[in-house]
Amino acid sequence: MSSIKGGERGLLSALTQIFGAIAAGFGLLTLAGWVLDLPLLSSFGLNLIPMAPSSAFMFGVLGIATLVHGRLPQSRRAQRVILAVGLFCALITLLLFFTSSMGIQLKAEHLGIPITGSLNGIPIGHMSPVTAFSFVLASLSFVASASSSSDRPKRPTFALWSAGLAILVHYVLVLAYFVGLPLLYGGVFIPPAFPTSLAFLALGVALAASARTHARPSSEPIEAHTTQSTFALWVTLVGLALGIVTAGYAYYRNYENNYRVEVEHQLSAIAQLKVGEIARWRNERLGDGSVLYNNPTFSDLVGRVLGRPEDGEAYGELRAWLVRVLESYDYDRVILLDAQGSERMSVPDTPGPVGLHLSQDILDIIGSRQMSFLDLHRDSQDQPVHMEVLVPILEEVDRTRVIGILVLRIDPERYLYPLINRWPTPSQTAETLIVRRDGNEALFLNDLRFQKDSALALRVSLEREDVAAAMAVMGQTGIVEAVDYRGVPVVADLRAIPDSPWFMVARMDEAEVYAPVRAKLWEVVVLVGVLLFGAGSGVGLIWRRQRLHFLQERYAMAHERAWLHEVISRSLN
Repeated sequence: MSSIKGGERGLLSALTQIFGAIAAGFGLLTLAGWVLDLPLLSSFGLNLIPMAPSSAFMFGVLGIATLVHGRLPQSRRAQRVILAVGLFCALITLLLFFTSSMGIQLKAEHLGIPITGSLNGIPIGHMSPVTAFSFVLASLSFVASASSSSDRPKRPTFALWSAGLAILVHYVLVLAYFVGLPLLYGGVFIPPAFPTSLAFLALGVALAASARTHARPSSEPIEAHTTQSTFALWVTLVGLALGIVTAGYAYYRNYENNYRVEVEHQLSAIAQLKVGEIARWRNERLGDGSVLYNNPTFSDLVGRVLGRPEDGEAYGELRAWLVRVLESYDYDRVILLDAQGSERMSVPDTPGPVGLHLSQDILDIIGSRQMSFLDLHRDSQDQPVHMEVLVPILEEVDRTRVIGILVLRIDPERYLYPLINRWPTPSQTAETLIVRRDGNEALFLNDLRFQKDSALALRVSLEREDVAAAMAVMGQTGIVEAVDYRGVPVVADLRAIPDSPWFMVARMDEAEVYAPVRAKLWEVVVLVGVLLFGAGSGVGLIWRRQRLHFLQERYAMAHERAWLHEVISRSLN
C-alpha cells in the first residue's frame, strides 16, 4: 500500500465517519419502525421483506464503531475496545450465518420485539444467510483495519477486499430491487431486505475508506508510485464496472417501461374496441325493436290476430312479418305473447312453455310500456344461454294499453360470444370476458379460455378485492395488476359497457407479458458480463504492463546501485 497524504487522509476519514453514521442510521431507523409498528421504516416498500431487528442492531453497532474508529485518536485501550466490538459482531453473525443457512430461526433475533407472521411464505424478523455472511465480511474488515500496524502490512489490504466484496454483493441486490426482480424471493433462504442492502453499501464504503486510511507507508518511491497506480487502476475498474452495470440497468428499465406501456396500450385498445362494438350491438338490437314499437300497422295486425284467431289472412301476414324480422336481424327465435303471457305465435314454429323468468318481466313491460333487454340467462340448467329484447305492442287506438309483447330471442353464440372471445393478435393467455353483479358476487357471462362451461356458472365473491372481475364490478377502471379466476397474476384493463349492467375485463398473464422482458434481461446480463470481462481484461493488461515496467525500473536501480557500490569500493581501495 502507498502512503496516504494529509489531504487524502482527511477525506478518507470524513468518508469513514459519514457513511458509518449512515449505516448506523439505517439500523436505528429500522429498530424505531419495529418498536413503533411502522412497517415502512423497516422495509421501504409494500410486499418487501423488512430488515430484521438483529440486522438493525448489527448495523447500529458496526456503524457507530466505524464512526468512532475514524474520529477519535487511537490509543491502546481504545483499540482493544474496538477490536472486542468487531470480534463480538463477527462471532455473533457467524453463528447466525450457520443457523439461518440450516433454516433455524432464533427467537433471540427479535430482540424482545413481538414479531409474528410471514410475507409470501417467508418468516419476517430473521436475518438472511447472505446478510449474516456480509456481516462476517464487514466485521473482519473492521477488525483488520483496527488492528493494522507497520508490522502487519497486509491487514488493510484484506480489509479493503472484504469491504469491496460486501459492496459488490449488495450493489447487485439493490439493482435487482430497482429492476423489480428481487433476488432469492421464492427460494429456500430468506432474502436480504432492501434497506439491509442499502445499509451495507454505506457500511462497505465506510470500511473501505477506513482500510485505505490505515494503509502502510512505503519508503520505496518507485514501489509507492506503482502501488498508487495499482490503486488508481482498481478505482478505475470499479468505476467502469459500476458505470457498465448502471448503464445496463438503465437500458433494461427503459426497455421494460416501454414494453409495459405498449402492452397496456394494446389491452386498452382491444378493450375499448370491444366495448364500443358491444354497446353498438346492443343499441342495434333495441333499434330492431323500435321498428315494430309504436308501429300502427304492426299494432293493427297484432290486434287482429289476437282478437280474431280465426282470421287466416291476418295470421299469415303477421307470420310473414315475423319471418322477415327473424331472417333480417339474425335472431334465434321471435315469439308473440298476449298480455297474459301466453304464447300465440313463434318463428320458427317450435311452441313450448314460456320461461318463468318472463313473468315478472312481462309485468314490468306492461307497466312501463317501454322496450327493454332481458339479460343473459338460461331457461333451465340444461338449456343454452339466451337473451331477449322485449317489445310492448300498444293498442292502435288506446296507446296506453299493451295488447301483446314481442320477444326477440338472441343466441349469443352467433355474434356476441365470438366477438368477446376473439383476440386480434397471437397470444397464449390473453382473453376478454364480461361479468355483471349478482348480489355480493361477480357472475361470469361467457365461457372462459381456461375454464369451459363457465357462462352463468362461475362466480367470484366481491370480497376478493385482488380478483380482476370483482374489481371491475366494484367500479375500478383502467389498467390494474390483479389475479384472474384461476388465481394467476395478470395485467388487465377494466371497463364498464355503457347502457348495460356488464363490465369487460381484457387480461393477459403477467408471465406472458414479462416473458420478452425477461429474455431481454438475460441479453443485458450477457452483454454486461462481456463488457465487464473486457473492462477487467483491459485494466489487467495495463496493470501487467505497469508491473513489468516497475520490475524493469527496479532491476535497473539495483544494477545502478551495484555499479555505484563497485565504484565506491574501488575508489576506497
